[in-house]
Amino acid sequence: MDIPNWLSVTLSILGSLGILTCIGKLIFDTIVKRTKIKMSEIQKYKEHLKEEKLCKTIRQEIQPIRDDLSEVKYRLLLDQEATILELRSMMKEQRDIFCAQGFIETSDESNWMELYNSYAKMGGNHFKEYVDGWKNDIEQLPIHNKFKGE
Repeated sequence: MDIPNWLSVTLSILGSLGILTCIGKLIFDTIVKRTKIKMSEIQKYKEHLKEEKLCKTIRQEIQPIRDDLSEVKYRLLLDQEATILELRSMMKEQRDIFCAQGFIETSDESNWMELYNSYAKMGGNHFKEYVDGWKNDIEQLPIHNKFKGE
């Protein structure tokens, strides 16, 4: 039995279409897969750009705060230096008074030692040999307690 020519052509076309469909599906799946990978990479890149932009924005917003903190730190340092100078001046003045009178009262000694300790804690050791000498002078003075009549 002979197959009609039209049927043979039709079957040939249908067979070709099936193969082409399989090939087309394979190509389509490959394109979709590559597109998904590229889309994933694009999404990661977009997220990276967002993070980078966010970091830049945060840096820009934080910079004035950093500048303000630097200014506050500088002013505190100046205040600390002024306080150290004032403490040293007070200690010398009081030491001169106590040495001139030849004795020191208990409360005055306590106050002087508090000045000395504050001075030392603030880092006022630039004139250590003088200040330690003043401390030694204070410690050598006879103690007079005005409440006990000594």
